[in-house]
Amino acid sequence: MKALKKQVALAMGATLLIAGPALAQEAGEFELPAASDLLVLAFPKWLDETAGRVQTVKLSSGHPEWSGAAAEVLPASARKGKPRLVKRAAPAKAMPRTQSVIVEPAFVSRLGEKRYVLIARLSKATADGMPESSHGMPVALAAYTFETSKNGWKLVQRQEPLAYVGYESQADIQPLQLSAQRMGLSASYGSCWQGHCNEWLSLYEFGKDKVNPAPILELQLNDSNAYSLPDCLGRLQEVVREFRGRIDGGYDEPDASHDCVALRGDWSVSTSAQQPGDITVRYTGAVSEGGKHGVQTAAEVDQLLRLQYRNGKYLPVAGRSPIAKPWR
Repeated sequence: MKALKKQVALAMGATLLIAGPALAQEAGEFELPAASDLLVLAFPKWLDETAGRVQTVKLSSGHPEWSGAAAEVLPASARKGKPRLVKRAAPAKAMPRTQSVIVEPAFVSRLGEKRYVLIARLSKATADGMPESSHGMPVALAAYTFETSKNGWKLVQRQEPLAYVGYESQADIQPLQLSAQRMGLSASYGSCWQGHCNEWLSLYEFGKDKVNPAPILELQLNDSNAYSLPDCLGRLQEVVREFRGRIDGGYDEPDASHDCVALRGDWSVSTSAQQPGDITVRYTGAVSEGGKHGVQTAAEVDQLLRLQYRNGKYLPVAGRSPIAKPWR
């Protein structure tokens, strides 16, 4: 697609009308406009360079980490090498507050005839224009809805933010084909604390004119404490071959006071015409249980979890997750 030429913009309340059909002429049913082209309609001063990505927005909802009011809770398990639990409260509704952010386009998707949505990442900016990278800092997802006509492109709705996801200002944002007729987005993100590593998945569905801010699925995919407790590599190595020989001089004696786990979930969406397709998650890895009966030999894990879309959410209908105590 040709680069969007500089045009005269007329601000009209909450909308932005771009004169000229440059984008409209090129965006057919099977050709989407470039995300960076649409982003400059939402942020006329945006440039794809370090300083140009820093913009000012009025957030419609807040987050404890973004406001500096986060409460980090250190549970008893953390004293035994388990992960620190960061309280992930749902964004609180509040009066719009001005915030300096780093804006990065993610992708564009078609909502309907002559209607498109741009998904962008907003990272809280530091004083020197870099992403705030503290451990519990999420990324804000933003959505911008556009209509196109012979007169050009019109910004008709801003969702700033749509949701907060991720840690250390990091999250992988991708378009998601839920069915032949319905689109959405996936956000995957992980965190490690003192050797205990986890990964989560959040899915959102696109409506006719905006993105539904309520997630249709939130699920923990990965869980591994192999490097957080001194005996876990040794207990898991018979099943997880990559752990073999990782520690010179041998492994610590097995400790029955805890389980050792190394679990990974891979997911897919089944083909469907209208209704969002079923999601299947295959969990693989190993678990060595502890407890009053002593340390158990590591058992290989290979099991399925199937989820079905019902009334706007994915619910489990078969199988289960082997992750015993999901945490956020």
